[in-house]
Amino acid sequence: MEQTHQAVSLATMKDEDIGRELASFAKSPAKLREFIGQFDWPKQAQRQLAEELALELYAEYKPSSEIMRETLAGTIVMWHSFCEDTNPGFRKPGGYKGALEFFFLIDALDDFPNQSELAIKHGISASTLANCLNKLEDHFEEKGILALNELEDDPFQPSPAFSNLEHEAKIAEITSLLKAQNFDSIEDVQAFLSAQLSNPSAQQAFSPAINTDKVLELLVAADNESSPAKRKKLLDQAIQMDPEHPDTLIMLSEDAPTIGESMKLAQSAMESAAKRLGEAFFKENRGHFWGLIETRPFMRAKAAYAHLLSLSGRLGTACEHYEQLLELNPSDNQGNRYDLLMHYLQLERLNEADRLLKSYGDEATCFILYDKLILEYLRNGVTEHLNFLYRLARKENKHVPAYLLDQKRLPADIPYSYSMGSTEEAVTYAFSHARIWDQLLGLKDWMAKTK
Repeated sequence: MEQTHQAVSLATMKDEDIGRELASFAKSPAKLREFIGQFDWPKQAQRQLAEELALELYAEYKPSSEIMRETLAGTIVMWHSFCEDTNPGFRKPGGYKGALEFFFLIDALDDFPNQSELAIKHGISASTLANCLNKLEDHFEEKGILALNELEDDPFQPSPAFSNLEHEAKIAEITSLLKAQNFDSIEDVQAFLSAQLSNPSAQQAFSPAINTDKVLELLVAADNESSPAKRKKLLDQAIQMDPEHPDTLIMLSEDAPTIGESMKLAQSAMESAAKRLGEAFFKENRGHFWGLIETRPFMRAKAAYAHLLSLSGRLGTACEHYEQLLELNPSDNQGNRYDLLMHYLQLERLNEADRLLKSYGDEATCFILYDKLILEYLRNGVTEHLNFLYRLARKENKHVPAYLLDQKRLPADIPYSYSMGSTEEAVTYAFSHARIWDQLLGLKDWMAKTK
């Protein structure tokens, strides 16, 4: 990919000149936006991450020195280089944002940041942060740019993995602690947070009620438990202590032996979570859900219930729940739009599918591009535009057709994660969309003949 002349010119400069030039790009938020706009980004989401991170770091650390400004701009250059070489895929930006902030702080402050603090700040688990750090380090180590693993204290050793529930509990604890304090400045807040995150016993002293939440302790243990028998025992204890705890009901729903039982438990979880939030809460916070920790049990339960509705063939009702989830949280951190789009296409509600696509702009992921193929075929059959869309989709992920056409056998399980353009992404798409592709008479035959 070509970059603008100003960005490319850095390669011909001496080290000290590069430093001064980079620092000049971070003199203000406006300069940073302009600098980021000079690069060609493989995906809009990657550029958006760069802009969000750069502005957040500028606002938080106020880089007054030339070294800090140089480091800030250099972090953006590093991210662009990584994107250009690997085209990373992500639905949530927190992992890479936290990892990039880690690198920024190492260079800008000459100290290793607290990984747990960064993980909480960016809404991710410690293991997710460690994974993204490792990806960045491995990539730049191969290019001879980074060699941080040679340091005496390896910052990339992952902390013990913890569940989303544990992560949310940490945020709830910190929120409770902050509400109990009287701060005079943002610096006081930051100092207090740093002390709390590095000293679990201090958290316990300030918030005994939260830390004695035995139900949550049981759920976190169950969420991290690999033994089905031990997990069941933990969940049984939790449900006895609080029969209507939404997250307990969600986890029991996941383990239920039949779809019918799963649906009943997921519906109970959804109703219990809604009751605990209260009707007024929904009116006041519509459009901002998920960003509020207390909403997540409800969002999880409703998404689980919608998914189970679709498995049972009740696609129209499932759509209603997915639509409501997007109304509550248009940012769609859960990725509900992908299921909703698929169901619109299955029901041939083509105008609604088109409106949903337009509401999320120019997103060009594997899921969106292959679903656009279906939409075009349902509307117009085999057209020149269908050929164009197929070329775009294959360019994004060339592995999908082989799985849809049964040229490659799907594995037994859906991959835990994937990167854009990968085999794992193709498997994930084929798993979820095999039924609709099988129902479309002629489209797979056309695909098999088209090169």
